[in-house]
Amino acid sequence: MGFTQKMVLDSEPSGLTTGDKWFSGITEGARELHRENLTVDFTLTSITFDCKGADGVSGSDPAIIRVYQSGQKSMAAILEVSGTGIFSQSINVDITAAQGSTRTMIIDAFDPDDTSPNNDCAFTGSISITGKPKISDNG
Repeated sequence: MGFTQKMVLDSEPSGLTTGDKWFSGITEGARELHRENLTVDFTLTSITFDCKGADGVSGSDPAIIRVYQSGQKSMAAILEVSGTGIFSQSINVDITAAQGSTRTMIIDAFDPDDTSPNNDCAFTGSISITGKPKISDNG
């Protein structure tokens, strides 16, 4: 499964600036990093973020990256990023047609908690999500 990074800046007055810097704003939609409709049911099994640069993050106040199916935020896997380097963990997130009208996977940098940790920071890098097709046990 492959995808191309994109930026979604809806509902925010901020936007692209110079060079490779951009500001996503504060709303959940504005902090969406990627959205993709999958063609088959999947179980996502790991998330890895190779952080090349970070400002305003620490062990006690990490950046938050979530992955979940649209409409299933309460089932999100969360990866905390506390500095530069590779951050990886096993996850178990189902993206299935049974959970919604589409199999829409969302990756975002939104933390709904207004206390620490939060995403009042800047970071750059690449995200990798691995998974496997979900095979039915019924025949």
